[in-house]
Amino acid sequence: MTGGSADTAVERVVAEEWTATLPGEPGGGDPDFFLAGGTSIEAVRLLARIEARLGVHVALRSFLADARLGTLQAVCAHALRPVRAAEGGVPAARDSDDPGAV
Repeated sequence: MTGGSADTAVERVVAEEWTATLPGEPGGGDPDFFLAGGTSIEAVRLLARIEARLGVHVALRSFLADARLGTLQAVCAHALRPVRAAEGGVPAARDSDDPGAV
């Protein structure tokens, strides 16, 4: 993914939560959550952790359709792209009833 430092920060947060949810490192390439040993319960936990940190709601149905790390990173980065933080850090969540819903 090549979208600048804010996208990189989002990618890092998603990778950190992925690693915190699944035992071991994500590995090389673009790992699939379920092929890496994740369960549906762990998927729900992962998405909740990402929402808590980034303010991005990723629908479970969406994640189940494509559970690769790179896809999840891209979805989160895309959801936050229009609302970058003024200081250039991790993008701020949208100010709405459904922040960053994807």
